[in-house]
Amino acid sequence: MRTFLIFCIFLGSACADYYTATSDLEVLFAAENILVEKFDDYLNKVEQKQTEIKEFLNYVDALQAEMSDPEAYHGNPLNAIVTIRRFVYQWKHDVLEKIFSTQDYDDYKITIANELQQLNITMPTQDDILGAGSGLLRLQETYKLSTSELADGKILDRQTEAELSASDCYEMGRNAHELNQHQYAVEWLLQARSLNQHPENITQVSDLQILELLAPALNRTGNLKLAHMLNSEILKQQPAHEAAIRDNIYYLHEMLRQRHILTAPQEDQGEDGKRSEEKPSKPDKYELYRRTCRGELRPTARQQRNLRCRYTDNNVPFRRLAPFKMELLSEDPFVAYYHNAMHESEMEQLQDVGFGNLKRTRVGQNSTAATSSIRNSKGIWLWYEKNSWLASIYQRLEDITGLSMESGEALQLANYGIGGQYEPHYDYMSSPTNDWKGNRILTALFYINDVDMGGGTAFPYLPLLVNPVKGSVVVWYNMHSSTEKDFRVLHAGCPVLKGSKWICNEWMHEGGQEFRRPCGLAPERTKSAAYEA
Repeated sequence: MRTFLIFCIFLGSACADYYTATSDLEVLFAAENILVEKFDDYLNKVEQKQTEIKEFLNYVDALQAEMSDPEAYHGNPLNAIVTIRRFVYQWKHDVLEKIFSTQDYDDYKITIANELQQLNITMPTQDDILGAGSGLLRLQETYKLSTSELADGKILDRQTEAELSASDCYEMGRNAHELNQHQYAVEWLLQARSLNQHPENITQVSDLQILELLAPALNRTGNLKLAHMLNSEILKQQPAHEAAIRDNIYYLHEMLRQRHILTAPQEDQGEDGKRSEEKPSKPDKYELYRRTCRGELRPTARQQRNLRCRYTDNNVPFRRLAPFKMELLSEDPFVAYYHNAMHESEMEQLQDVGFGNLKRTRVGQNSTAATSSIRNSKGIWLWYEKNSWLASIYQRLEDITGLSMESGEALQLANYGIGGQYEPHYDYMSSPTNDWKGNRILTALFYINDVDMGGGTAFPYLPLLVNPVKGSVVVWYNMHSSTEKDFRVLHAGCPVLKGSKWICNEWMHEGGQEFRRPCGLAPERTKSAAYEA
């Protein structure tokens, strides 16, 4: 029964979504501590298995000894993906299956099963590997990261302690291939083939395995001749390889067909026989988003000329003694940073509440909300009436915004995982509730930790990048004063390149704001109509 339990933990199909929040990865190291300790003792009694398993355990031991801060360690996406992969493949195939399938040491099985069960964890699965790989590919695409530099542990201009093995790069290439990111698949598989020449890697992948994916990936990128050449290498290594024999016929047929194409495609022509001119298209919001995250798009000097930093009390008597530090980021639409808006003790308590309690965040409204690759994070809703220690934050939000929290939502705490992001979106609801609260009029976003690299909030249409500042809150209106939707405030959470990102969101609604932000009498939709999708 205990053996079955251990295998259920490692082979279970339930996905824990470890790639969506770095905070949950720490429990995997707790599990590893147990496994290293128990199997170290086990190896003393199973000498014939000691040589092949001890090397791997020493490797994990060294990782544990070097890592003083698990959250910072897993903030590096390369470390995070290696940790997940170690559980999905190496612990399962290189340790557990070899031992439990050949030896019957009930005492050790019972001890390990009990301690793992007490941790109440779900082990990472293939879905976590795919999600982590997708996150790393997203970082590559957004920040234009070099595959070879990533494999060497270099992120932009910063060298990290993490390095990927040949099998890690192979896994990245396989994930990219499954996600139809064939150009990245080619790059990662070529990197795996290069690293495979170095025997000091703990885990190795065969050249044949790499070629079996590399050839079709090259074909999907349009490099037919090179795909055929590598497919021929497969046949040299294994002449009876069925897939390679079948693909060889296809490659030869395609090359012959291309050789006999004599006429070029005709240009599109209009009814009058003249070439039709393409209509200018609107800039792609996703490309604008990626360029804003990279810092390629910034507000012009003209847009910034009236922006200032100042102290403000927002007509709150107490704040005349302790004013807010406001940094105006955009005049119209209004976007501003309020610095030192949360105390250190509050930020620590928020993160303590989050650890172990976060669930995959959903996108959408109420009954239609669902998990989505649009947002890679985990979160929890904190209700003010159930958490009295949030009262000071509640009051501070009213003081900062000048609005009533009467119609505000619960505070949402979120942690972003590997390449964690939130694609371009609006915070207002497409179909607001029919009750008195109305639509989301304002967003307040707290940053409650420092992010090493990336993780800013991008406004592609302004264009503006708000980099995370611990303890600060960025505030913007989602609607014009006329209560019409402001399409200019499309925004997104840029992928976390390195580090962990913790935030809190508060959304205030129209209800109760009649005297605090009176509705404008003139329509203002024309200000942002050009940005409407």
